[in-house]
Amino acid sequence: MARWQHWSDAIEGRTSTVAEVERLTDRDLLLEAVMMGLRQRSGIDCAALESRFGIDPAAANGGRIGAWERAGWLRISGRRLQPTLEGMARADRLAAEWELP
Repeated sequence: MARWQHWSDAIEGRTSTVAEVERLTDRDLLLEAVMMGLRQRSGIDCAALESRFGIDPAAANGGRIGAWERAGWLRISGRRLQPTLEGMARADRLAAEWELP
């Protein structure tokens, strides 16, 4: 009941609806973008992420990326890394192995 009352009070404007705030660094945001890209057909646009964050997200992962492409988990198109359906099924594993400079 206490949670319901807190929510109800917040909705009525008497208290904040924010329970917790997490401050993310640019590195955290870059890793999040990589992880999300591995879960979407559009994939990871390395050029866009490098422009936004100043770091090429593929730079430290050339060997992994090549192995993932050979395994059929990624397609490389210019500076875009697109996961295949099989790659998206392995997205959590691939993201866990990803390294950022």
